[in-house]
Amino acid sequence: MEPLVSVLMTSYNREEFIGEAIQSVLSSTYKNFELIIVDDGSIDNTVPIARSFEAKDQRVKLYINEKNLTQFPNRNKAASYATGKYIKYFDSDDIMFPHCLAVMVSAMEKFPDAGVGAITKNSHLRNVQLPQKYSSRESLINHYFTDSELLFIGPSGTIFRKDVFFEYKGFNEKIGILTDTLLMLSIASKYPVVGFETGLFHWRLHDQQVTIGQQDWFEMQKQRYEINRIILNSRDIPLTKKEVNIIKRNVKNIFIRNIIRTLFCNRSFHKCYELNEFGKIKFWDYPAAAIPNQKLEA
Repeated sequence: MEPLVSVLMTSYNREEFIGEAIQSVLSSTYKNFELIIVDDGSIDNTVPIARSFEAKDQRVKLYINEKNLTQFPNRNKAASYATGKYIKYFDSDDIMFPHCLAVMVSAMEKFPDAGVGAITKNSHLRNVQLPQKYSSRESLINHYFTDSELLFIGPSGTIFRKDVFFEYKGFNEKIGILTDTLLMLSIASKYPVVGFETGLFHWRLHDQQVTIGQQDWFEMQKQRYEINRIILNSRDIPLTKKEVNIIKRNVKNIFIRNIIRTLFCNRSFHKCYELNEFGKIKFWDYPAAAIPNQKLEA
């Protein structure tokens, strides 16, 4: 029997898009799924629209939060209702193509040791046809030493094994908007990752998106810095000490360049000082000898 997939849709004031998003999931060629919608206190017609679908299809389950949790706490809340083998996030303003679930589930079943699957544009890295399994080492080498986008994709472009998702306790709610990248890197440090082709869903761009509304360049620099600090100091990272030290030096150089950019381009002396102090406090130890920037082959 095909495994059950928990499609998790969080919503907040999405009356303009949620009907189309729900219908796109219900039109999937893969039928063994539950669609869990968790509304975060919408004040428009989002809930009535979602409720109309719940009344017509028993696979749709609507939950309404008593208070607004914000994006990632609400994603974790949605996961707590999941009963499937796999967790498939899907945003309430996107459109899932009919073959999306079938492609993702088939590949995850083919590679049962993989912890997560994600859409990637970088099939040229291995010169193979997607979907394809990448080892933990391959995923991290590609992430840090090439232009791979595999571990950067947002939740709508991923599918998790539920047991692995909960092993890492879901999204770290203390990190901020880049916590999805932290989770992807954490899982990739231990489990293989499946790469999928593009064209499985339509990511809608509009000015009400959370990623647009929360775009703070300075905060993003600090979050990236903190995420790399956590991952590169992990005992489980499948890289050599030399490789880790090279990455640390590269990350620090990028951070320094961003401080300089802040100073000369934005003329924000206060923010420049803030970033500089953050780097002093949060940075890790690395060998005193200079380590040149370099690329590594996967």
